[in-house]
Amino acid sequence: MEIDVAVYSIFRDNEGDYIDKYFERLKKLKWDLGNIIIFAGEGDSEDATGNQLAMYEEHDDQLEIHMIKCDTGRKRMYHTPDPYRMQTRAITGNAVYDAISKHGKAMYVLHLESDLEYNEFLIANLHNTLIEYPDAGCVSPMVWVKENGIFRFYDQWAFRTLSGKMFPPLSTIWYRKHRPNKPYKIQSSGSCVLFDANLLYVHSDIRLTYDEEIRGMTKKVREHGYDVLVDPNIAIVHPEGDYRT
Repeated sequence: MEIDVAVYSIFRDNEGDYIDKYFERLKKLKWDLGNIIIFAGEGDSEDATGNQLAMYEEHDDQLEIHMIKCDTGRKRMYHTPDPYRMQTRAITGNAVYDAISKHGKAMYVLHLESDLEYNEFLIANLHNTLIEYPDAGCVSPMVWVKENGIFRFYDQWAFRTLSGKMFPPLSTIWYRKHRPNKPYKIQSSGSCVLFDANLLYVHSDIRLTYDEEIRGMTKKVREHGYDVLVDPNIAIVHPEGDYRT
């Protein structure tokens, strides 16, 4: 039996090299257990992002790509926790998650912010963690950003400890010293999350929330009795100074 993985990403005003690099990274992923199916959401772009994604959907012969169009008519906000921004991204993003559920073939769903950098074993490594921890409904890698030559933790807003505290913006050295060296339970995560797709099929409320987007979605997983994990042995990188999505 093939184990297909659906990859979720959304775009807005990202035409050109940004989108090309996104698909180049995906094509390097190694996943021998099944197919990787891309669900690319786009809404409200004022440039050629939609057209470029549609070209990939129609002409790319290496990936199965589904473009989901969802215009909200809402203006763009850049500040991550801004409620208006969370709502806008949730509307577009949930159209993508609904399309993944309707497609219904994936056994796992990878929520992947479109600007992240990762190695070719990202899916395989996250999958191995979910297999090893059967009580988990989803798992995230550590998310770093390199600033002034030092890697520090990036997604403080989404990643919270079980007590609700933000992950501190400290270096890899601090985390190796003060945090577990194996996967551990957290309250919520973001940026990059591998879900057991069955949770999304069975529980229609496991979706991006209007107030917390992906952070709220991972909290929904916990509400249904499953663990949310972060694996400190898996790392991805947010490009320095790139805040386009």
